[in-house]
Amino acid sequence: MRKWLPVLLLLFAFSLAACGNGEEDPEPLEDPVAAEGHIIVWFYNSNEWDDVRVWAWNEDGNFYAAWPGDEAEQHGDTDWFYMEIPFEDGDEVGIIFNGVDGAVQTEDVDIIDDVNVYLTVNSEAFDSKEAAEASID
Repeated sequence: MRKWLPVLLLLFAFSLAACGNGEEDPEPLEDPVAAEGHIIVWFYNSNEWDDVRVWAWNEDGNFYAAWPGDEAEQHGDTDWFYMEIPFEDGDEVGIIFNGVDGAVQTEDVDIIDDVNVYLTVNSEAFDSKEAAEASID
């Protein structure tokens, strides 16, 4: 049995190393995919507003029935929120993200393409989450 003890200890050490600390790495979050005729507009909630909502409109009128708009979806447990809105090439959509029952908000931001759709509390639009985060940090 003594001959096997070092081998068993080595196998035990390898199995612990393979299992890590017992916690699984979280699955990477997948970004939602917009339906045809829509885009996803993102908001980096770096100021941790409560109750993030979206108010949006185009030349045909408001997208939502009443201010402060519809509730934005939080992306996992990150500071990123998003909303899928109607959008076709050539459209111009105005959008405001707001929080705390409309008490805090971005300025009006014009969405004119499906690229610069990552917004910050400073009402700036970027072409990636990383660029938006870097503008705040």
